[in-house]
Amino acid sequence: MISVLFSWLIIFFVLYSFGEIFIAIYRKICKTTENYNTVDIALIGLCFTVLLLSISSLFIPSNHYILISYCIIAILYWWKNKEALAEKIKKGKSFIKRLSTIEKCAAILPVVSLLLYCYIPDQFYDAEYYHYQQIRWNEEFKVVPGLANLEDRFGFNSNYLLVSAIFTFRFLFKEAHYTLQSVVFLCMIYWTLASFITSGHKVQYIVLFFLFSLVFLTQSYMFGASSTDIIPILCSLYYLTKIIISPDVVKKQPLLIFLLPVLLVTFKLSSGILGLVCIYICVYLIKQKKYKHFLFLLSASVFIIVPWLIRNIIVSGYLVYPVYIVDIFSFDWKVPETSTILQYIHVENYAKDMFSLTFHNFLSLKPGDTINFVFFIIISISPLFVSYLYWKNKIVNRYLAIYLFIMTCIIFSLYTAPDFRFFYGYLLAGIFLLYILIFPLQGKSRRISILGNCSFCLIISAWLFLSVNKFIDATNHINLQFTKISDIAMLYRQRGVKILSSFREYKLGEHTIYITYKKEDNRTFDVIPATSPYGIPYEPFIGLRMQDIRTIETRGENIGDGFRTKKEYIDIIERNREKYIEEYYLYWKNTQ
Repeated sequence: MISVLFSWLIIFFVLYSFGEIFIAIYRKICKTTENYNTVDIALIGLCFTVLLLSISSLFIPSNHYILISYCIIAILYWWKNKEALAEKIKKGKSFIKRLSTIEKCAAILPVVSLLLYCYIPDQFYDAEYYHYQQIRWNEEFKVVPGLANLEDRFGFNSNYLLVSAIFTFRFLFKEAHYTLQSVVFLCMIYWTLASFITSGHKVQYIVLFFLFSLVFLTQSYMFGASSTDIIPILCSLYYLTKIIISPDVVKKQPLLIFLLPVLLVTFKLSSGILGLVCIYICVYLIKQKKYKHFLFLLSASVFIIVPWLIRNIIVSGYLVYPVYIVDIFSFDWKVPETSTILQYIHVENYAKDMFSLTFHNFLSLKPGDTINFVFFIIISISPLFVSYLYWKNKIVNRYLAIYLFIMTCIIFSLYTAPDFRFFYGYLLAGIFLLYILIFPLQGKSRRISILGNCSFCLIISAWLFLSVNKFIDATNHINLQFTKISDIAMLYRQRGVKILSSFREYKLGEHTIYITYKKEDNRTFDVIPATSPYGIPYEPFIGLRMQDIRTIETRGENIGDGFRTKKEYIDIIERNREKYIEEYYLYWKNTQ
């Protein structure tokens, strides 16, 4: 557990420091005095870290050498700004001293609960199938041309998997840690706790704390393992609730409000709808003649988006994989168009299947899915309630605008890929806004002390109870024995791993590719280069590996030179497009 705590501290130190550096640059160039809280600074630091990393990854691997460089930069920055650092530490100590005993206990429990969750990460199929390996590719190599030919899901190219590569701490602990998302979550949880205390125990922060807790309780499997979904969920919830609580932040904190949606779209395409706020900010800045602000934000966005697009092109041959409609390149490593279309269909189809499964689980009274679906029903009928409030002149225009924006985000997600993972942040933000509309006095003015503290402690105690149960189950699952204190204090363990004996070797030219033995267990974990067997044109695509390994060849003498589909197979695959699509739909129909 010490290794997890250590990783949290280093990640937060880097993100917070780089946030301070980026804000300092922004203030100096734009002559502004915008103020940001701790979470804001960490998220801005994440934007800046990804900006730099996206550029450097085009030329060098993203590993511990980059992390060490970032730590040195952060240390030098604080050495130069010792007085500012001392003042921050002083304010932190002062705040902690003001806390009651109950509040201090409430502050400790989230860390303990999350430690238990991260100690033995849950099994998460996508992570074990390709996330871990793609992170390892980012650690070992600069961006690899045609990597999506080896495993087409590498073409998704989430910047989350890129930034996670420098925070695995593999060089220290011999196995990768995936704790970036838990750091972001802890920052937001402590924001709600601190806001509740400093606001004089406003009820709205108990509601907000409960909603963030739901993310933990219903999406907990994403916190220990890598997941490209959880940070967009957390950030979209934080982003929207921050605007709900104080709509003026859109104008007062444009650096965060503009850049966060830009960052999130490089993590998960479904976050792109948040970019509508960026258009509003651009119009506002131009009207206010704040041209330096406008150019700074635009330039920073370009430096985040353009390297990501370049990486997309290098990895898959497409500007945004698997959006096959935008097809403007013809590199030799380009993934065949038929394969891209099949993956596009699968992403859409799988999301619909997951939505249907949530409805089925709701009827089966599974707690997490039941809560989610009840919230979805509430949001679905909320237009009737909001229309009534508008008709009675009981809703101010700014809240109406925020509500319409949240509904637009939800509708967009339902139309493109109706999976709760892709719009969960919007859904919970919508619930929070409805609470504010229904109970405006409680939401803004009413304060409670003892009941509020007890509510926080009750929710966090539920965390701890579930975390302990999960920990016991996980240790039994892998038959983990604790013979000395260091066993529980130091280590970080996976529920399952794969070693080279779990694979068979396949010669791809002069190189060895590790192929999983069993079709039903095609997870490769972080073994590279590795992939699962089967695929078109020899077997139908059923949502796992796209193309058979026999269709692939290397592009050079080194693995880092990349992969491409053999020309003769490109012709075969393109000729039989309709057949593969028909086989795919037939398979899914038979499995329902």
